Amino acid sequence: MTPAQYEKHIAAVCDQIGAKSNAGEVIDPAAINARLEAGNPANWPVNALCAELGVPGFYSPRYEPALGTAKDVRAEMGREIHGIIDKILTWHRSESGDAAAAGLHFAVQVDTGLGKSFAARQEVARFVREARAHGNPYRVLWLVPHHRLSDETLDEFRRLGITAIVWRGREATDPGTGETMCRAPDEVKEARHVHADVEQTVCGTLGDPQCPFRSTCQYQHQKHALGAADVIIAANNALFAAIPISMSDLGLVIVDEGFWQRGIPKPRDIALSSLASDVRSAPVRENGAVDPNGTTKLYGWSTLVEHAAAATADNEFLPAAAFKGLTVADARAAAKLEWARKVDTAGLFWPTMDATAREAALDQAGVNATLARRADMWRAIEAMLSCEEDSRLQKVTEKSSSGSQSKLVLYGRHKVHEDIAMLPILHLDATLALDQVRVFLPHMRLVTSLRAVTPHQHITQVLSTVDKESLPTGGFGKTSILSFGTNAAEHRRRIRRNRNIRDFIKLQVGSGTGLVITYQGAESEFDDIPGTTVFTAQRSRKGYWLNQFCMSLMKAENRERFHADERAYLDEWPLSEAQKQAVLDRDYNAAIAEGGNIYFLAKLFASDGKSFQDAAGSMTGMTPQEYAEMMLKGGRSIEGWRSKKEGR
Repeated sequence: MTPAQYEKHIAAVCDQIGAKSNAGEVIDPAAINARLEAGNPANWPVNALCAELGVPGFYSPRYEPALGTAKDVRAEMGREIHGIIDKILTWHRSESGDAAAAGLHFAVQVDTGLGKSFAARQEVARFVREARAHGNPYRVLWLVPHHRLSDETLDEFRRLGITAIVWRGREATDPGTGETMCRAPDEVKEARHVHADVEQTVCGTLGDPQCPFRSTCQYQHQKHALGAADVIIAANNALFAAIPISMSDLGLVIVDEGFWQRGIPKPRDIALSSLASDVRSAPVRENGAVDPNGTTKLYGWSTLVEHAAAATADNEFLPAAAFKGLTVADARAAAKLEWARKVDTAGLFWPTMDATAREAALDQAGVNATLARRADMWRAIEAMLSCEEDSRLQKVTEKSSSGSQSKLVLYGRHKVHEDIAMLPILHLDATLALDQVRVFLPHMRLVTSLRAVTPHQHITQVLSTVDKESLPTGGFGKTSILSFGTNAAEHRRRIRRNRNIRDFIKLQVGSGTGLVITYQGAESEFDDIPGTTVFTAQRSRKGYWLNQFCMSLMKAENRERFHADERAYLDEWPLSEAQKQAVLDRDYNAAIAEGGNIYFLAKLFASDGKSFQDAAGSMTGMTPQEYAEMMLKGGRSIEGWRSKKEGR
């Protein structure tokens, strides 16, 4: 069955399933599967329909299968991004204000490896030039998942003639020294803990006490170049924190790849035993004096929360009905009163203060460390009582040798900085989760979802790395094996990592043949291994119809037609002459070179009654018996020809 015929077959299957459903008949999953080619992406309409009807074993596909070639998808992607930039430029020339409300938060979903970042950089360069020429805000904030990807972006903008800078936070690593950008990280952490102004209490200013590292501080030094940059490249957690730049100059924000995971902090604990009594210990203040009325109100409302928790079973989330006597307005007012308990840190902290004085100041301002979580608790209650959100407060009791202690566990999220949220935003992501994105940017709208036909490329994200707060930052991916930037230590790690990968491949391949799937930029790392074919997206596209032909041999009727007249059957498929000849000769090495995938080619040699052992033997120049004997003796030897380039 040709692809066109199979699509008609799928449409007929869907019609029959729909007719059975309308007639109230039972739909048999086994009967449906018997009519489908396993693994064929064209099955998706059947999967979607059966999932909607609740047929067991069927799940709705998250995305429709790819239909276009990489060339077509790249062209359409370029047109879409160009059109988005045109809309933003037009808006800047005629309006100002809240770009989100104006519908200028755009999401473009494009498969990995199709060049969405490259296309966006070209359009950003155009945006900078045209916006500046018209006297409009022209600077761009370009956000990446982590700084390891920022060097590539920086180099590309420089090649486009655009002034760009990589902004790094205080805790980020200075690529030049390998140390943190800020040389006083402990003092910064302590100041933030009690909500003190870091610039005033740790860094200091000219003419006043200053941090002893200020003159050589890379964090402060980068500010000099920040003002002149057309494009500021930063990690995407900058969405949730202010960068020291004038927001009035910013005309566009690009969010390159997913960011929403960064907006989910670790759950925070609030002790129930002292929820109300802490208000008496650190009362509400107004104009520096104790506010007895505000303190009484906050104490009473906190008592109601304690009662709500007492009425809730352990490990359960507190329901709205448990907050008896508490209103939406009460919760909103309580959040503000919590911050009115803040101890003024001005004069408590200063740069160069000794450890003893700092410890005393931290103790004096200790209540400040609890205010953010308590205020967020009240906002969660407000959202729950107003039916805007489900409960985010869970009661948990911990038992220890000293007894039991109950607490509230608060699940929350960071908010996108209000100045950034009002700017035009273009979000580019290969695995866009629009519902999660809209939690942070509710006006975000999907412009297009583009996928290219790469039938043998399956993407799995391995969340094997975490940041300093134990939150996932990514996995073993592109930046783990490709060299970016000038960090010598990281470059050496990549060299060792790639050497280990190559040695593993050589061990597996030995004197036989192997298949490596990797990034285009990493081909040179692995195509030097004799007997190894690097399976790239380009080779996947090249071999698409060859592999589809192999899949067709899963049907007995197709196998009969193929073996009756192999050439005639091959001529029904849009294969190159080299691909057809490789099939006719059963030259599996040649078939792999033409884009064939061994797991699909297995359908071909299985139709001949051959096993993997037979095929592997033919690919290594051995008989099946010789191949089996080699494997029984421990497998391929790692000795022999190891490098095409070096001839050894």
